Amino acid sequence: MERFFTNARIVTEDEVIQGCLGVEDGKITSVREGPAPQGVPVVDCGGKVLLPGCIDTHVHFREPSPNAQEDFATGTMSAAAGGITCVVEHPLDVPPVLDGASYDGKLAAITPKAYIDYGLWGGLTEKNLASLGELEEKGVLGYKAFLCASDPLFPMIGDGALLEAMKIIAGMGGIVGLHAENNGIITYNREHRSPDAPWLPTTHSEMRPVVAEAEAVNRAILFAEATGVRLHILHMGIYEGAAIIKAAKERGVHVTAETCPHYLALSEDIFAQHGPDAKCCPPLRDRAHADKLWESVFDGTIDFIVSDHSPYTAEEKARGYQDMLLAPPGITGVQSGLQVMLSEGCHKRGMSLVQLARLMSTNAAKLFGIYGQKGAIREGFDADLTLVDMDLDWTITKEELFYKNKNSAFVGFKGKGKAVATYVRGECVYSLADGFRKGPGYGKLIKRT
Repeated sequence: MERFFTNARIVTEDEVIQGCLGVEDGKITSVREGPAPQGVPVVDCGGKVLLPGCIDTHVHFREPSPNAQEDFATGTMSAAAGGITCVVEHPLDVPPVLDGASYDGKLAAITPKAYIDYGLWGGLTEKNLASLGELEEKGVLGYKAFLCASDPLFPMIGDGALLEAMKIIAGMGGIVGLHAENNGIITYNREHRSPDAPWLPTTHSEMRPVVAEAEAVNRAILFAEATGVRLHILHMGIYEGAAIIKAAKERGVHVTAETCPHYLALSEDIFAQHGPDAKCCPPLRDRAHADKLWESVFDGTIDFIVSDHSPYTAEEKARGYQDMLLAPPGITGVQSGLQVMLSEGCHKRGMSLVQLARLMSTNAAKLFGIYGQKGAIREGFDADLTLVDMDLDWTITKEELFYKNKNSAFVGFKGKGKAVATYVRGECVYSLADGFRKGPGYGKLIKRT
């Protein structure tokens, strides 16, 4: 039976309307101004904002890794509590998703646990070029590679193999997502740092300087231009890289970019408060750099916002108090990303709700080929909806986080505006008032259309 979400500020692709929307069989059936029809079941939104369900295309839930620092249940629970209706997980697991068999194994592990809908990235290394076709047939949404040293099970890719892979993936119509930092610069700086040098809040960023990120972005764009592949720059943390991307877009290169709330809302000063929990790669920069990066968000150079949710145990992170090099890099943020953007983007900097919806949902859906299912409040789309109270004040605490490991550089952060209910295919998965209303296994696998 059709029911209506009524008394809502509905964020469409072009405007915000005061009205209602109909839902039946998990799909949006109508979007209109004014009240709902008489005599139909309604969900009264109390004048709050209805966003298209938020999509986070960069999460690390670690499953099926043994002793995973997150799992697909706690990861998707956290996402739902943060207003996220669909995630796309990266392939850095044990084993990593590098061929059809590892894809099948991962899918078997996560399917019974997902609270919200999900898609998967495939991995890209020098040794799995022959398996890219298998991954394409399975339905991965993109292929992720590192231009700098990473996990031994997921080694960085060299330039020759990357160029060849781009040709293969371009022929399949796929997307190459790159962690773009120059490995040679980083390695040199690590090898030549004095063992007696004190570790300061700026040391991590000095060892991975802006030029290392900018050079790798520029090189990746040149390769994409030569091969015609669709290139996506992951977790862009520097304004200089965004300027390179903007110039490439202007000359017709198919390149997109994402950034994360921690690059916009935090800076390296937070090391004094959170220590190793604030270590990530690429690193946080200074406050002036973060402020400048906002310009690339507002002018459309950065296409969407993701969390790069990268959990580790408190014990693993604590190694950094002895030597920051020993702490694994990663910031947790899938539950807090939307509220940080509502506060820092909309309230503090005047971002419109329409632009927020594009950054948090629509643009990602279009890039990864799931627009039409996800990404907008339109007739025929999945009824994925995020209900937001723009006036709700909050402080992030460990107690409210659903992460398996609750250490986060966002603990203590304060702001205004928060998701209060999350609907996936028309059903409430989580509400701030009532908790979880759908359980593990409700989420479904999403593939490119």
